Amino acid sequence: AEHGRLADRIRLEVIDGKTDALVNACSDALARERGFALIERNIGVEPFKQVWIERLRAYGRDFDTPAYFAERLAIAAAYSRARIPLSVLQLQHCITQQMLIDNLSLRFQEDAATAKPLVGCVLKLTSLDLYLVAEGYHLPEIGELRKALEVLRDSATQLLGLNLAVPEPGSRLTEDRRFFYTTAEDVGQTELLAGAVRRKLPGELGRRRAREHLL
Repeated sequence: AEHGRLADRIRLEVIDGKTDALVNACSDALARERGFALIERNIGVEPFKQVWIERLRAYGRDFDTPAYFAERLAIAAAYSRARIPLSVLQLQHCITQQMLIDNLSLRFQEDAATAKPLVGCVLKLTSLDLYLVAEGYHLPEIGELRKALEVLRDSATQLLGLNLAVPEPGSRLTEDRRFFYTTAEDVGQTELLAGAVRRKLPGELGRRRAREHLL
């Protein structure tokens, strides 16, 4: 509740009525980053800035709710699919943080006691947003790995009659011992499965992860 009140004060003091100008200034700084060209090419600068503006207008509002988490995870995942570098997204949050701290320091330059908790709130909210952007950014990759493992299980079942399953989170793929075949007993069948894996699994990361589970 305390951080919610501090976020309200931050919006009132240094954000409300200034979001467009603040985002334009931050965007100019971000544009010096090499990966910014991918924003221009893949999603467009104006749509990117509009999302930034809307997020800044609601800065810190309902930060402790599932909706806040879900929105930021979804945005980060969308940027990941658009091939926007994670480093650019992280820098975006850092630039926003510095801009807010600078403005708060100027606004309360004669009142350090008021500025200190507000600056602390900015630091904590930035840490939260950086965590969410990193988690959300990797969601598409996790989804692709899950699809890849499904393909692996299907291929193994079709080729060898193996029942490959993950019995619980974090467990490794296992063979159905009721079936007479094990990979150690038939090199030819093992190579056949490996060939199917190489053909069907998307990307080197998926192939490497599949091999780790099979070994």
